[in-house]
Amino acid sequence: MNKFPQKIKRNRGMTYVELIVVLSIFSVITTVSLFNYRKFQQKVGVKNLANEMALRFIEAQKNASFGRYPTSDKVPTISPWKPSYGIMFRGNSQSFFPYVDLNGNKLQTGSPILCQNECQGSAPLQLPSAVASITEVRFFYVGDNVGTVVSGNNTLHISFTRPDTGATFYYGTFAGATLVNNIDYAQITMTSPEGVRARVTVSASGRIQILN
Repeated sequence: MNKFPQKIKRNRGMTYVELIVVLSIFSVITTVSLFNYRKFQQKVGVKNLANEMALRFIEAQKNASFGRYPTSDKVPTISPWKPSYGIMFRGNSQSFFPYVDLNGNKLQTGSPILCQNECQGSAPLQLPSAVASITEVRFFYVGDNVGTVVSGNNTLHISFTRPDTGATFYYGTFAGATLVNNIDYAQITMTSPEGVRARVTVSASGRIQILN
């Protein structure tokens, strides 16, 4: 007669303590999964932006080496004109500005903010800050492991001119940038709000790479 009640007691449901433990474990697993998924999303987003920037460099290099003539609203001011295209970075801006060199000085000429004169496109390309931002632009001399950070009002112009597929670097204020020799490569770093990072490097030889 006493076995039946004991059997019911052994098969009873979870206690409050057991339920709280299970819910706590489930909550921890869910939190970790969401965190890892968010970090994965940011990693993919940063990687896509790095790919986009690398493609912009490749496009400038290809346009120059293939001798592409600019659109009808971009008329070269020198003759003969050597096809030359590049990208300009500003130290105090998270934007980068593709341009076509129309006057042969290998620099971005005209207001990049208003996309005047040599600027290509209707507006400067802007990285979505929610995904990533350009946190640093730096160039390295040959044998230099520290590099020089492009900061403040300084600008870095990286251009390609036919028939050379290598890159040319001009550095300084927007109105006073000058040619910098003996540069090994330039490095553009993009970082997500949670610290996921990707870097694009452009060497003087014209090699373009994407690094973590």
